[in-house]
Amino acid sequence: RREPAPQRDLAAVGPCLVFVDRHGLGEKVRERLAQAGKTCIAVEAGEGFVQLDAHRYRVDPRSPADYRRLLAAIGGSAGAIEQILHFWTYAASPEAIGSVEQLRQAQFPGFFSLVFLAQALAGIKGDDARATELHVFGSLTQITSAADRGACTHATIIGLLKTIPLEMPWFKCRHTDLPIGAADDNAACVLRELCIVKSEDEVAYRGGRRLVWGLSRVDLRVCPPVEKEAWFGRSKKS
Repeated sequence: RREPAPQRDLAAVGPCLVFVDRHGLGEKVRERLAQAGKTCIAVEAGEGFVQLDAHRYRVDPRSPADYRRLLAAIGGSAGAIEQILHFWTYAASPEAIGSVEQLRQAQFPGFFSLVFLAQALAGIKGDDARATELHVFGSLTQITSAADRGACTHATIIGLLKTIPLEMPWFKCRHTDLPIGAADDNAACVLRELCIVKSEDEVAYRGGRRLVWGLSRVDLRVCPPVEKEAWFGRSKKS
């Protein structure tokens, strides 16, 4: 599908709150935005709430109170934040999930982090708030080909991002799936997405190509046969 032309310059991007990842992509994007004169506040994951410097904080992803402390510490500028860039699911697939508790713990950097953030913002913005854009940049969430791998711990955020705007119309949510790779290349993709005002809710980049969801006609006469058990699952007793 043809890539849409950027509809605004990077200079038009508003103040940003950047939840930086451990691979350096969020920091690279923050550097580029700062060079363009943008106000950027970095947030890293760690143990307990700490203000590290004037433009950097640490929060515990498991603590809803830390997100409220973050917005309180930012003060009046919290209401002026126009862009939230969330990179905490830009990460390699976690080890195999062996229990419900492990699955729950794996949700804190992604699903629960976004829930706690939305709740904290709703507490200070109210119903008549100015529009805020939430861009989630992650990995292993979208399957675009047979060669792709997915992570069940990341996939849960897709439904959440579709639901949040129904409850908070001022919160515009988008998700971009990026392969773990060179920070410079992926940063260019992130900045490209920030310059697109009206875009699809779900985007994936593969091999330099921008992919979006769509429907295409399939000739069932040439499709490979589907095993019956593939439809109903393997329920035979061993």
